[in-house]
Amino acid sequence: MSALDVQKSIELGFDTAKQLTTLSAGSSVLLATFLKDIFSNAEGNLAINAFETSLIGISFFCLGFTLLLSISAMWGFAIMRRMRAGFKRQVALFGVYSTVCTLVFVSGIGTFVWAVLSDLQP
Repeated sequence: MSALDVQKSIELGFDTAKQLTTLSAGSSVLLATFLKDIFSNAEGNLAINAFETSLIGISFFCLGFTLLLSISAMWGFAIMRRMRAGFKRQVALFGVYSTVCTLVFVSGIGTFVWAVLSDLQP
């Protein structure tokens, strides 16, 4: 692996973490803003059962955890940009780290979708 390949990997990883930070923060804000509109009853009150409450809680936890993971990944990639040697192993580790961030984000969104679909059932 050449130095240019490693540098491109670091840039790609940093951009991925930056996009996950934006997506998880934006998703959290949007879900919190429209929570009452999505799960309201005929009178306009928030109407969710314990199962849906736990799914929504897990969803917000996953989105918050993604935010923390992606911020720490951006910090790690920023440090690797300044390293001169010995960073090939760290690039591979942060690649795995970015994959975990993505999986946690998708789990958070999927859990929220599950809560919405369970609310639609009669």
